[in-house]
Amino acid sequence: MEINTNTTKRDKKFKSFNETFPHCAFALAISMIYPNRENIQTRFKVIFSVIAINGVMLYWFLLYLWKCICNHDMYNVSRNLTIGNDMDDSYQEIYEKYIKLGKLGQTCWIFIPILLTSQFPIYAGVSTIYESLKTDVGKKYMIHEMDLKYLEDKQYDSPIYELTFAYHLITCLTLSPNFAGFDGSFCIATNHLRLKLKLLAHKVDRAFKDAKNRYELHAMIKETIRDHQEALSFYEDLQAVYGSWLFTVFAVTSLLISLNIYQIYLSERVDPKYAIFAISGIIHMFTPCYFASNLIKTSEELSLDLYSVEWEVWAYPAVTKLLIFMIAKSQQTLILTGNGIVYFNMQLFISVLQTSYSVFTLISS
Repeated sequence: MEINTNTTKRDKKFKSFNETFPHCAFALAISMIYPNRENIQTRFKVIFSVIAINGVMLYWFLLYLWKCICNHDMYNVSRNLTIGNDMDDSYQEIYEKYIKLGKLGQTCWIFIPILLTSQFPIYAGVSTIYESLKTDVGKKYMIHEMDLKYLEDKQYDSPIYELTFAYHLITCLTLSPNFAGFDGSFCIATNHLRLKLKLLAHKVDRAFKDAKNRYELHAMIKETIRDHQEALSFYEDLQAVYGSWLFTVFAVTSLLISLNIYQIYLSERVDPKYAIFAISGIIHMFTPCYFASNLIKTSEELSLDLYSVEWEVWAYPAVTKLLIFMIAKSQQTLILTGNGIVYFNMQLFISVLQTSYSVFTLISS
């Protein structure tokens, strides 16, 4: 009995790329991305032509970016701070208070990234030095203990070990400024918004005390309304810029705390690396919750500060109506959220600690 091995008449189950994925292949071909040695020159011509055609749009984008940098309030924090130099002592006291709080947040976010990134080279370096002092041929520790592809048998030999150690050290040093800069700017920005709200309330109070007539008072209150609108716009900018970051902090630190506690539990001793990670995770979560809670408190105090001004002394209905409008608008609590999913306050910090412990209990049971 013969077995027929002729498969020429049988349809092939698996076909080429452009037949299997015709839509993607068509799009790649149209965009001149589909690999083809015969049209390299044509592809370059088309690509540069597309760039030239879209050059006008790119020009508009760059102009709009420059406009945002110049006019967008997020980039005018420095300008807002220097304005305080031309104000009297009562305003400058408010400036000094909230600048100090901003510097506190800046210090926290310098400490956290440096602590997290430096523990790897410090731990590896100290352990390697200790082993070399204890024995002639001591064990070497990498910054990140892992097998390096193609260097598994040589990664602990000189000079590969030293070069790899230096390479990993550079990456650690590079990450610290990035985290310290962006994360620290959150604390500075939230305090800047609190500064705006307190200056607004003080400006209204001074308007009722220093105005010489009704027309001047009316003009000064209108100016404070514009300041209030700018503060609310700044709050929206804060939410847009830091919303995703806040949610990431919430998600990452929740897992980081519980998993590091679990690693300590498995090792049956307090491992310095995991202990530092757990403590850093707690501080990492506490800091944005603390500054967001302070913002909530300041926004809630605004309506009371506005009501406490000497509006009854003037008994000017037009200005009183404007003040009522500001008080009503200030009832909005300025809550920062992580993409609208989690609300950042001290209650969230407590919930994260409780959840982390629950996760640890679950995975260790």
